[in-house]
Amino acid sequence: MEWMASLIENRAFLSLAAVVGASLGVILTRRIVRHGKPFVSERGRQIISAVRNVLAIAATVYIFGLWATEIKTFALSIVAFAAGILIAFKEFFLSFAGAIYLRLSRPFGIGDWMRINQHFGEVADEGFLSVTLLEIDPDAYHYTGRLISVPNYQFLTTSIRNQNFLKKQTFHTFKLTCEPDFNPVEAVEVLMPVLQAELQASKDVNDRYLNMVERRTGIDLPNNEPEIEIRTTEFADIELRIRFFCSRPEAVCIEQLVTKTFFNWYHQNKTILTIR
Repeated sequence: MEWMASLIENRAFLSLAAVVGASLGVILTRRIVRHGKPFVSERGRQIISAVRNVLAIAATVYIFGLWATEIKTFALSIVAFAAGILIAFKEFFLSFAGAIYLRLSRPFGIGDWMRINQHFGEVADEGFLSVTLLEIDPDAYHYTGRLISVPNYQFLTTSIRNQNFLKKQTFHTFKLTCEPDFNPVEAVEVLMPVLQAELQASKDVNDRYLNMVERRTGIDLPNNEPEIEIRTTEFADIELRIRFFCSRPEAVCIEQLVTKTFFNWYHQNKTILTIR
């Protein structure tokens, strides 16, 4: 059994075993969480992310402990190259610092909707080097199928907008623009009843959700009554800016209904003016 004893004392073997063990732990966790299911739930992704991060930290600390003496000697021997190493691995260290910042501040969690720079999506995974987002179309509120990997160092210098509020309900805004050959006040009188009728069925639910968010955040949110503003563009066209509060799946459907109603009225009104 001498070979076994020497193998156990071999630090290279123990380091490799730690890496393999951590990798197997992550693979086993994924299989247990998935359990034959085609999709992994939000809770499942949280478990996988947590297990992977814990095993990575444990394996790293263990390997550093095994090679502490060699690492110390090596570190002392490369003092002259420290500046170069810091520059070469600057983004790595900054990403690691960003990961620590995210763990301490918790501006978002797995499953939250967030926006950073021009990226908007659902947080699918949090690692020590990057955060993975499932990209979401900000206009239609559906997944695009693309994955976005955001380096953690960006969170140190860029503002983060947690938009989990939009996951169920949303203040939806869109614009209708036409030439100035119609009376916009009449258009508002036509569109407002249509908008109010569509929102009436879910008005109580929308009110309760808005009140809940106000209590949690302590912020006085805008009124959830639909609004239609009349504006003009830089090209002297008439622009109707329409804003309403509703459930996320209804937003695009209501927008399409209002748009169709407007253009039907617009063309009918234009035909009558032409006949006159």
